[in-house]
Amino acid sequence: MAIHYWLEKKPRDGNYGSSYINHLKALAEDEAIHPDVRAAAKRLSVSKDQVGKQEISVNPLEDAILIIRYVEHRLNEVIFPVDQY
Repeated sequence: MAIHYWLEKKPRDGNYGSSYINHLKALAEDEAIHPDVRAAAKRLSVSKDQVGKQEISVNPLEDAILIIRYVEHRLNEVIFPVDQY
C-alpha cells in the first residue's frame, strides 16, 4: 500500500502495474531503488512455486517496514507511524 501511495504522489517509469504484488515485483527490479529495499521487495514477492528456489522473507514485517520507511524518506512524510505499535 505504501508503494501504491508513493506512485500516486510521484509516478515512476517502469511496469509498476496496478496491483500491490506488481508494485513489489517492479520495486524489486527497479535499479534506481536502494539495493536493500529491492531485496526486501523481492523476498516479499516470492510466490509459492518459487519457495526453495529463491530467498523468502524470514521477517516479512521487517521487510515491509523497510519499504515503508524508504517510501516515507522519498516523499518526506510519515505515512505509517509503525513505531507506535
